[in-house]
Amino acid sequence: MVVGGGRLRAVWAVALMWTSAADAAWIVTEIPTPAGWTGDTEPFAINDDGVVCGIGDYVSEVSSIAFCYDGTTLTELPYLHPSPATYAFAWASAINSSGQIAGRSHGARGVDRAVIWDGGVITPIPYPADANTNGDMRAYSINDAGVAVGYYISTTTGAPAAFYYDGATHSLVSVLQAVGLGLNGLQSYADDVNNSGVLCGDARDGSGEYNFYTYDIVAGTATNLGRPFQFDGCHTAAINDAGHVIGRGRSTFTSPIHALLHDGAFQVLDDTVLVAQWSSDIANDGRVVGNADISENRWSWYTDGPGSGSMKPVDLPGWTRVSVSGINNWHAMVGYGRTTASPNYDRGYIVTPPPGDADHDGDLDLADFAELAGCVSGPVGGAGFVTPSEACLRTFDFTPGDGDVDLADVGRFQESFEGS
Repeated sequence: MVVGGGRLRAVWAVALMWTSAADAAWIVTEIPTPAGWTGDTEPFAINDDGVVCGIGDYVSEVSSIAFCYDGTTLTELPYLHPSPATYAFAWASAINSSGQIAGRSHGARGVDRAVIWDGGVITPIPYPADANTNGDMRAYSINDAGVAVGYYISTTTGAPAAFYYDGATHSLVSVLQAVGLGLNGLQSYADDVNNSGVLCGDARDGSGEYNFYTYDIVAGTATNLGRPFQFDGCHTAAINDAGHVIGRGRSTFTSPIHALLHDGAFQVLDDTVLVAQWSSDIANDGRVVGNADISENRWSWYTDGPGSGSMKPVDLPGWTRVSVSGINNWHAMVGYGRTTASPNYDRGYIVTPPPGDADHDGDLDLADFAELAGCVSGPVGGAGFVTPSEACLRTFDFTPGDGDVDLADVGRFQESFEGS
């Protein structure tokens, strides 16, 4: 039976009148470093099941191990060409809901080859017809349908060119040239693809400046989104399922880099932050994560949308020089930084909101309690029982697996609220 009525909510409000918002810290988990790794560990993406991918034992462009981590086990992913040792380089960039991972690995000639790992098996993405096979080809993203995007070196343009792969590899050279991009040997890149089959990227126009663009795979149409500033510093980072594109840009060579959002028009995410800032990823509900840099003192931030003062730092006690790389739709974030135990090398982390934090702002407060009221239901199988939404279960079911959010969970929430 659904019991989220006015009387019960009033009782809860009385019970909590004496206390204020609780500063419930984000939950930070360091990704383990396997024995023998002596370089950096940098995760780049996290799917909605909390599985992470990235690179480990990274030493510049000399060596790198691609890995995935499911919260319990860290698995090293195979190389495309494991020997000789100079070719032992692999980079995992993105992971979809099925656990397929897109990235790159050195081939026999020591250049990057775009690859997909699926079930631990590595498969090279076929070159487009006009590819220079002696040049790099990299995959940056993969959606839930297994469509991957990235760039290759085109013999048509002699420059990096965007591609997508859906079982066959498609060059975007001609479709971008039709909207004034990638002309006369100029570069184009595809950076991300959403679950609607729309990819985003950046490409130079006829003046040599980078513009944002999107390409709809089903419709077969490209849209030149332009750029908010005249200076050539505009680059995309990610696109969510609503088609909102994020990236970065700056107005002059000496001005700070701005984190940008395009949701029908360009907006600076937070014009009160007057240092270099760039966005990394965007969730489907519009939360953006990114980084800022003050004299190499890097810090990470999140925001729910553009506007003055909208960037909020992610406080990670014990970590310095932190960068956030990715976010999933439950607002779990991944990134890397330095710790007391590892002051000279990057170490990866996962940051999750505390249980009960419905708005994922790092606090347990009355706003979260109000959300809890709408999630409470009676015993499973009881008269009038309504199964709580997945969001309710993930946020407020303190006894996972019983399929319910009930008065026992209310008690657990209040204990957490008062004890934080």
